[in-house]
Amino acid sequence: MVGYNGFPASSGTWSDLATGQTKTVRGIWSLRSGTTWWLVGADGLILRWTGSGWVSQRVSTTIDFLAVHGVNDTNGLRVVGENGMAYWGGSAGFSPMPATGTTRALRGIYVIDASGGPSWVVGDSGTILYFNGAGWETHSSPTTSTLNPTSAVALPREGVFDVFRD
Repeated sequence: MVGYNGFPASSGTWSDLATGQTKTVRGIWSLRSGTTWWLVGADGLILRWTGSGWVSQRVSTTIDFLAVHGVNDTNGLRVVGENGMAYWGGSAGFSPMPATGTTRALRGIYVIDASGGPSWVVGDSGTILYFNGAGWETHSSPTTSTLNPTSAVALPREGVFDVFRD
């Protein structure tokens, strides 16, 4: 992992920041404050930066996680990955979300707010899913290509505007 004093550099020099893991990291996310960082990856890897080191989070799977996003460290995080798997949780641990209804790899997630988890997810074969707080909704896609998130902007009343690339 590369960072500056444990965080991605905005100025200064970059240096190695060892995770203590040999598993491949696939996704990274941080709160705006930049004090807590989350990494996800191969074989169910979820790591949290505490300010002085990485702490492994318990999760009951060995699937590869591909993306992480959230709104708080306590229980506002969501991770997605291979086989259509989605988990939610935070610093106290993670558990499976309701079944997504797909076995396709989920490559990106954007959590809208902390009210119960409204989230957008994209993945392989043009997969677009929306979690409404209770279950998943499948949305039509104009492509069958893999969708990878590049950015998402929350609009207070209009929902979420997402930009994806294939």
